[in-house]
Amino acid sequence: MKAIILAAGLGTRLKPLTDTIPKVMVTIGDRPLLEYHLEQLRKHGVKEILINTHYLPNPIEDYLLNYRISHPDIHISTTYEKILLGSAGTILKNVDFIENEEDFLVVYGDNFTNIDYSKLISYHNDHHSLVTIVCNEIENIQEKGMIVFDQNDRIIQFKEKPRADEIISHYSNCGIYMFKTSTISKIKDLIYKKGTIDFGQDIFPLMLQHDIPIIAYKLDEWLIDIGNPANYKLANEKATNIIKLK
Repeated sequence: MKAIILAAGLGTRLKPLTDTIPKVMVTIGDRPLLEYHLEQLRKHGVKEILINTHYLPNPIEDYLLNYRISHPDIHISTTYEKILLGSAGTILKNVDFIENEEDFLVVYGDNFTNIDYSKLISYHNDHHSLVTIVCNEIENIQEKGMIVFDQNDRIIQFKEKPRADEIISHYSNCGIYMFKTSTISKIKDLIYKKGTIDFGQDIFPLMLQHDIPIIAYKLDEWLIDIGNPANYKLANEKATNIIKLK
């Protein structure tokens, strides 16, 4: 199994914390956020990971030098984006990384979560899904991607940052996806623009328009988007409690 961690974001809302380090390298508890991702993916059988970089890539590269030495069982590579490509653009640029895999994971680097990837993988396979989107229920859906799905968990609507009058669901896109690699060719056929290409803004709505099935996976575990100061504080409180329980 392979995974792509999206870690190229500017971390603007976390400044001044991100003035000198990228968002994925901020400390949660006693270690950088990136390490939680790597350890969680290793735990569930992921053997190869690709990380995209853009803003302040050197702290990530420096950290990975030591991580690779202490974890020779997993292969980690990076891809630098001089210009941000967007979440979907990164995958389309790096199709050679996943072309020999039947399925692969995409993980947004600003998530702090204890998701059970093995359960997600089993669910994805059991549903014979082309694309599986992890979602959870939240109150403030206007800041996220709203997901509406039917009784069979097939997504019937995807709306990025809906207006108040558009809200018909409080299920949110968590920024964790599982793809069947063959779906990438379908996605390429849908592209109608150049430049930054985003899954939530561009690809998923187009897939639904073309009746390409997308399945929702309801998250049982917790997930915190650390992209703002309030959530970053919450993530550290969560990590502190976890450390105390060990």
